[in-house]
Formats: sequence, structure tokens, C-alpha cells
Amino acid sequence: MPTNILVDDARLTGVIDFGLSGIGDPAIDMLPAWSMFDPAERVIFRETLGPEEATWQRGRAWALTLALQIIPYYAESAPHFAELGRRMLFGVVDDVEG
Repeated sequence: MPTNILVDDARLTGVIDFGLSGIGDPAIDMLPAWSMFDPAERVIFRETLGPEEATWQRGRAWALTLALQIIPYYAESAPHFAELGRRMLFGVVDDVEG
């Protein structure tokens, strides 16, 4: 999630949350596609990583699951985070429709 990424001068300098790192599914590594990147950047991300189709699809499912949890949970307490959930949701839907 972008809120867990530390950047300095456009370079990744740290990650502060590893909550899903122990899951064991490489599809988790696809989450930035929908949580951090716009559609054009998502294409570059996917081409760079080169995941199998099944891994990409599971990543999309993870993104959908998280988005659907984030939106209602943070709607009042952290609207900016709920908005991130909405962007993720729309990104997933756009990818399926596109």
C-alpha cells in the first residue's frame, strides 16, 4: 500500500508494513499494481515482473478483497484511505472490463 512505502528523491527507501508477507502466495506481490499505479503504470509493472496469468488474476482478487474491506472500514475514520480503496476497486473493475 502506498501508505507503507517510504520514498526519498523518487527512490524506494523502506517498507514499514509486512502484514501479508507471510501468506506464501506470490500474488500478494501484485497488489501495488492496483494500490499504487495508474493503468499505464500497471502495464509496465506487469511487464516488468512477468507474473503467470494465474498469479496476476489472484493478485487482482487480493486487491478486490482489500478494497472492499478498506472502503467501509475507513469511510469515516480515514477518508483518504477509503478513497485509496475506491481507486483500487475501480482499477480492478477497469482491468476486467478493458
